[in-house]
Amino acid sequence: MIRQTGNHFAYKLGDLPCEVWFQNQEGYVLNAHPLGLARQVVRPSIPGRFYLSHGSIVNSSILREKPLYFHWIQHFLKKGRVMRQKISKWFRSLGGESQPQNWGIALGGGAARGIAHTGVLQFLEEKHLKPAFVTGTSAGALVGALYAFGKSPKEILDLARELTWMQVSGFSLSRYGILSNEELAELITEQLGEIGFEDAPIPFACIATDITTGKGLVLDKGPVAEAVRASAAVPGIYIPVTINERMLVDGGVVENVPISPLKSMGAEFILGVDLNGNDGYEEPGGVIDILLNAFDIAVDTTTRIQTQAADVLIRMNLASYSRTDSSAAEELFEAGYKAAQAQWSELEHLQA
Repeated sequence: MIRQTGNHFAYKLGDLPCEVWFQNQEGYVLNAHPLGLARQVVRPSIPGRFYLSHGSIVNSSILREKPLYFHWIQHFLKKGRVMRQKISKWFRSLGGESQPQNWGIALGGGAARGIAHTGVLQFLEEKHLKPAFVTGTSAGALVGALYAFGKSPKEILDLARELTWMQVSGFSLSRYGILSNEELAELITEQLGEIGFEDAPIPFACIATDITTGKGLVLDKGPVAEAVRASAAVPGIYIPVTINERMLVDGGVVENVPISPLKSMGAEFILGVDLNGNDGYEEPGGVIDILLNAFDIAVDTTTRIQTQAADVLIRMNLASYSRTDSSAAEELFEAGYKAAQAQWSELEHLQA
């Protein structure tokens, strides 16, 4: 049986109690004595080979070189929770347990480039990886909602092939924006019905921004269609969406890759997907493109800081693809699939 408290694991290997404490990314202490009178300190030297220091607690340690061949060894030098999760799974295997990990995926915004999320999800499904939690911002909120409520990645791709910018937009005479995205809510209702967050087979949340307070708002209660619509209301282009008397716009203003909600939802491991991992921007072809470029430039620096909290981040350079044209749906799908495939060594430990 495994007990875990913070950076401490306790388990039994046969009849022998064993414990481990993480010190930092450069080593850990392993106590494998029934009375706790002996210890091993393992520190990395070069990949695939480590120096072991062992002896009693009160006596001086003796250093000797010895290779270790655990399945997570190639990741030992990496900081953060990835290493801890791999070691946790190894301990569970020692104790005869095999428990799938609660993990979540955060799908970032990017307008039509959000089609790339379907490629990421397809790759994960082929590896039999299903997230326990899903969050999304803007285009990621749309894909995330469809996926959390049972649509397969291929079904979402098929839907995206048929969509055009104007099918989810309508001209508006409002002083708050030039377009309305009421059609987006209608699309979601058409695909999923009149559903609320509490109906989701996979717990789902999306991010919007309160344009009055400047604070982000996690939407995880009430009608999903209106929430996704709010999360995708790019300020200056779309009319803000009012929910519970709060005027909301695109969540990308505050968190374009919504990692923070996954933590409160209970995710033990977080996979982020950033569609704006590029160093440049598409040459604008009109006023909408200029506004979208300005929006991306404003949020990208913050996103790079926020996504450091992800255990694994899939970043894609999609600058060559239009944000308003879905005609390159197949290419975007492939881009997402290959980007996820490239990170497989960081994700395979999530398999039960």
